[in-house]
Amino acid sequence: MLESLLEPLPLPSLYVNRLLRSNDAPLDSEAFIIRSIVSDGEDRMRALDAHILHPQATLAQLSQRRDETVEHLRVHRTILSPVRRVPMELVCTIFEMASAQNRVKFGTPPWQLGFICRSWRQCALSYPLLWSSVTVYPCSSESKIQQLLAQLQTQLSRATNASLDIHLSRVTRNAPDSRLLGLILPHSNRWRNVSFHVSGRCWLDWLLPTSGKLDRLETLEVENFGATTFPDVFTTAPNLRRVVLTPSRNTNHATPNYL
Repeated sequence: MLESLLEPLPLPSLYVNRLLRSNDAPLDSEAFIIRSIVSDGEDRMRALDAHILHPQATLAQLSQRRDETVEHLRVHRTILSPVRRVPMELVCTIFEMASAQNRVKFGTPPWQLGFICRSWRQCALSYPLLWSSVTVYPCSSESKIQQLLAQLQTQLSRATNASLDIHLSRVTRNAPDSRLLGLILPHSNRWRNVSFHVSGRCWLDWLLPTSGKLDRLETLEVENFGATTFPDVFTTAPNLRRVVLTPSRNTNHATPNYL
């Protein structure tokens, strides 16, 4: 059957060729023959379609199986990935380097590191130094305060007993929200590096509860220093080695950058 379908179509007869080259109406006898030719052609078309559909279905099935095989290879090759053999200590070191340039906020390392895979999440959660950089910034709404409170609580919990780097952004004459202070001030004995970005004239009396509780403090930085008055809490920081005061642009008197 297939062999006959592969044979070329017969050439038209002389009278059929004449009709094809003109607009003449066929005679009744000619119309009967033309109808027979059309019927045979339709039968041939159906037979050809049937033979075409079979390899198309086979090709579609083969393509599907190939896609499945590609995915099968991909998932099994990942098991042999060199990344799986990297020691967790080195992974944690890489995480720490990735997080070093970022203040710890949602959407930056190490928060996003926990969404890659289970082992990396376990590594991030079990490495306190990743969570030891804490930023407190002004919040314009209660919802943002609640978000920051949740973030700080999570960070301090994951940092366990690690020394903390505290950054207070855009500090003004108004003390930060008491709920935020209630989270970070009790941990002042773990503060290692503290930095303030000051806006305007400030009296930071809310730091008084840290007096005598700054045993680990090594560095104090104040950006935009000028009309800022600090309570006498840093004189009792036995490990304080470095103080950096960056003067305000509006400060007329010279203030040393390093003391």
